[in-house]
Amino acid sequence: MTAEIRIVALADSLSLPRSVEGDDYQMAIRWEETWPHRLQAALPKSEVINCGARSRTADSILGEDFREHILFKRPDILIIQVGIVDCSPRIFTKREKLLLNLPIIPHRVRGWIIQFRKKRRAEITKRDPLRKVYTPPRQFEECLQKFSQYLKKCSWPMKVLVLPILSDADVMERKSPGIQSNLVIYNGILEQFAMTVNGEWLQPFNFSEMTAAERASFFWEDGYHLSGKGHQALAEQLTKCILKRSHG
Repeated sequence: MTAEIRIVALADSLSLPRSVEGDDYQMAIRWEETWPHRLQAALPKSEVINCGARSRTADSILGEDFREHILFKRPDILIIQVGIVDCSPRIFTKREKLLLNLPIIPHRVRGWIIQFRKKRRAEITKRDPLRKVYTPPRQFEECLQKFSQYLKKCSWPMKVLVLPILSDADVMERKSPGIQSNLVIYNGILEQFAMTVNGEWLQPFNFSEMTAAERASFFWEDGYHLSGKGHQALAEQLTKCILKRSHG
């Protein structure tokens, strides 16, 4: 039986399963627990295709990703979830990481540099949270602008739902001071992108009304990968949004 609607989740690792070290399998996120799989279960007449990719950045959704997951699959609904990899404060830029991995760099020297930066992580990221991000805000905005142009040229009607960069900001701030200011900037760019493509900007969780413990329960210890509860809650909010749009 042909599905009534096809939904493509073009996401980063937040839509994917996660394993754990050791034997604590209760902490693992299995495939059937991810929000796209739960969304499929909630919308049995639809076809939900999870096109998540680990370490996906804004520039990677152009080119082959666009052809493979949009032109070839022709979704009726496209859900965009990117940004955390782009905006997170880093201790190395992409270029610096490439240079460190060159074979001419002695292993001992490479290890010393990495450990030195790790010890100074809070100092480095707090001083200038945007200095070493993988995708600077201007480049992030340009990628999404180009992506919006691609979408507007598609020859079939397609609804676009844009998710914000989700995180437990308190946990993330302790790990990478300055990330909250980055999140405000990048989420603002994502919201503008949603408006540009006449899509819908979703705010699935009202963290401001939650206690710290309640907020933390939606995420892993890293503060941005979703827990089982987070996947379930996001799937429920997306289901409500899609049903509302289809009945509107």
